[in-house]
Amino acid sequence: MWAGAAMVPFGIALRALGHQVNIYGELVLRSVLGSAPMVAQLVFHGLVSISLAIPFVAFARWRGGARLAAGALYGGSSWAVLNATLLPLWFGRPTGWSLGFAAIWPSLVVHLVYGVVLAAVTSRVARTPTLGRESRHLGVP
Repeated sequence: MWAGAAMVPFGIALRALGHQVNIYGELVLRSVLGSAPMVAQLVFHGLVSISLAIPFVAFARWRGGARLAAGALYGGSSWAVLNATLLPLWFGRPTGWSLGFAAIWPSLVVHLVYGVVLAAVTSRVARTPTLGRESRHLGVP
């Protein structure tokens, strides 16, 4: 959830500067709801960010900077697969690969932020002792 929330200010800033971000989130909502109100966009992206986080959290075994690099790679890969390839094909639009870097970098940056924050959050959670670990450390079965 935190990683998805971290994307929002970057997306808002890039949009304010005239860049296109969240194109496919809006298209998905318009196709399902007929419109894309801001509340629906936030809920939708929250659900998508949680869903995309599950595989990373389940398989993340990296430490320190390697985890952050893995997070950036994960965020970039999710962008490449979903936003640059599958969603454009689904909606009959040009793929990210055909648009050129000037058109795609804002969306890519937002997804890199997602991956790095996801990695940082999972790194923090991995370092937080669980009740089970604490009780074993204290000699409690």
